[in-house]
Amino acid sequence: MSSTKIIKKMCLGSAQWGSKYGISNVKGKTEFFEISKILDYAYSVGISHIDTAALYGSSELNLGKYRNLDKFKVITKTIKITRPIIKKKDVENLLAEFEDSLKKLNLRSVYGLLIHNTNDLFAEDSRYLLDALNKLKLENKIKKIGISIYKPKNLDLICDLMKPDIVQLPLNV
Repeated sequence: MSSTKIIKKMCLGSAQWGSKYGISNVKGKTEFFEISKILDYAYSVGISHIDTAALYGSSELNLGKYRNLDKFKVITKTIKITRPIIKKKDVENLLAEFEDSLKKLNLRSVYGLLIHNTNDLFAEDSRYLLDALNKLKLENKIKKIGISIYKPKNLDLICDLMKPDIVQLPLNV
């Protein structure tokens, strides 16, 4: 596989662009001028995907300031519901947070929306969550639905409940 193909499959993470994320992070949040330089460089070498989340502090706001964000395939994540039973009100809150994410990003749609908390998928009445994500897909607000997992062994269980378009695994090159 050529290095060009590998780069096109890479997704640039943005957690440090809005929070003091990372075990070895000693500098805190990345300043916007650095974010802009990183995005310009990433695009110049063929990186086309960006990973973000509402839970990453001001990451979505910082991305929304970037003049050419529409050149990238932006993937964001749902808020965490973390209840044993998902209620319609929880999904309404999730949808409102997603709309807020779009506003922060200055986008009308995103490439992908991932369920951030795997346990939300295993909660009772998680069908409300999946129905809402599928509705967003039908409305062309998202192109792909996925899941962010920390335990790869959960993937078989997840695939019994949904067929994700995207699976984010804990991996760092």
